[in-house]
Amino acid sequence: LGTKARDRRPDLDRAFAAAICLIRLGNVPYCPHLSHYLDAAATALGTPIDYEAWLGQDREWLAVCDALLYLAPSPGADRERDWAAGLGLRIYHRLEDIEPAAILHGSPVLSGS
Repeated sequence: LGTKARDRRPDLDRAFAAAICLIRLGNVPYCPHLSHYLDAAATALGTPIDYEAWLGQDREWLAVCDALLYLAPSPGADRERDWAAGLGLRIYHRLEDIEPAAILHGSPVLSGS
């Protein structure tokens, strides 16, 4: 993916923490950082997937998203932000600005404890 393996941990931790917060708010986030593990598996199996293919996956997912949480600048995140803007999606820069979902799959949202 976009950064060297030894540099990914802080980005992964930040993205996973944000995704968990969004889930607790009753949202259904797509977290492209999970591809880190698929990328490692593909590489271990001898079938690496190139960076542009991963970004293509992100672009496809954005087409069915309601919004984008832009956590920090990076070449990939900047492209995702630009695609989201082109799709007319709402772009958030802070978790605090994202409203809780009222209903998740027909059930009231449970608060996290």
